[in-house]
Amino acid sequence: MPAVTLDTNRLSAEMKYWLCGEDGETSDILLHVMAQETVRESQDSKKSVGCTTFNNAVKAVNNAVASKKWVAPEGETGKVKQWQGCEKATCPLTKNALPVKLEVGTYIRLLEFGHEQAADCKDSSTAIDTFIGNLIKAGCVNRVCDIMDYVAARPTATTGCKAIMK
Repeated sequence: MPAVTLDTNRLSAEMKYWLCGEDGETSDILLHVMAQETVRESQDSKKSVGCTTFNNAVKAVNNAVASKKWVAPEGETGKVKQWQGCEKATCPLTKNALPVKLEVGTYIRLLEFGHEQAADCKDSSTAIDTFIGNLIKAGCVNRVCDIMDYVAARPTATTGCKAIMK
């Protein structure tokens, strides 16, 4: 299975970007637009994707919205739903970011965790940071991690998140 390599700051920024997106198919599609941009960059450069190009991934999402002339439906409150992610999401340029290697499907699942499950955690931002720390502990810096590594690294009920299975 194809893999993507991105540094921990970039992974964190992308996961946290989706914390603001409304749940629904439109956001899911836009999440995949971001993933395609990051995977393409990773495959083209053969290096770890970092924060210097995070805005390119966000721009790909914005361009997808603009090019399709998508109209976000109004919510029950009468406000337009936020299909894109957090506009103020940042990706810090630090030298201590480690590269993580993930199967593409596992990487997309991590973005979906940021979009869907992290909100159910006691502290969504900390849950994402814990998740990434657990991926490092699982060895994703040295080998390509798969969905079972995702399951093992996922924050649990003891860290303030809902369990995968009851």
